[in-house]
Amino acid sequence: MFDKKNSDISIIIPAGGSGERLKNFLNGENKQFSKINDKMILEIVIERLSKIIDFREFIIAFPSFFDENFEIESKKQYFLSKFPFLKIIPGGKTRAESVSFALDASDFCDGKVLVHDAVRPFFHKNSVKNLIEISKTKKNVILAVKSKDTIREFFENCSIKTLDREKIFLVQTPQIFDIQTLKKAYLYSKNNNFFPTDDAGALEYIGEKVFLCEGDYDNFKITTRADFVLAKIIINKNFTENL
Repeated sequence: MFDKKNSDISIIIPAGGSGERLKNFLNGENKQFSKINDKMILEIVIERLSKIIDFREFIIAFPSFFDENFEIESKKQYFLSKFPFLKIIPGGKTRAESVSFALDASDFCDGKVLVHDAVRPFFHKNSVKNLIEISKTKKNVILAVKSKDTIREFFENCSIKTLDREKIFLVQTPQIFDIQTLKKAYLYSKNNNFFPTDDAGALEYIGEKVFLCEGDYDNFKITTRADFVLAKIIINKNFTENL
């Protein structure tokens, strides 16, 4: 819940992606704004996160053109009316750019920042709480699960080797970091034309250690048509009440 005086956690959700892989299936709608049972996926994410975490600010990076697009602007106004604690800013062309813009928009220069995907609604409460608890001693922590599949490395369609599955983890969000360190990492990445696919990658680029908190296989990102169909089943069955 919103607790500006006592919390040291800022929340950032980069929600500026266009979701090209799902647009045809969703009739042109951005996946974070697509609805399941009359609620947008982003709406579900905000509702669940804001109930689990005590936070001091909550920043959403919307598609960068929202002030020129009536539909996106109307969604912005809807979110601000439903969640008055939100700060909504224009995002960038990439996820990294959106997170960087959100960090610049933060009112805080110390404490922690928790970054979460806009279309990953099925995180477990206990995993998020464990993540925050671990961050009290290990300042940069990410959720991840072990790979259940065999992972092979290929070159020019030819298999080179099988990777050790015990060392392979699938990275999830939320991820939590020292806010000063993440700001430094993104500034350094920008100055060196490095474009990380997640925030942990930016930290590793400047030599910072990133620690693991075990996640859950339910916490998948809605990326494909199959993901969206599965998400509808989970929400229709009210399974989120048990997460």
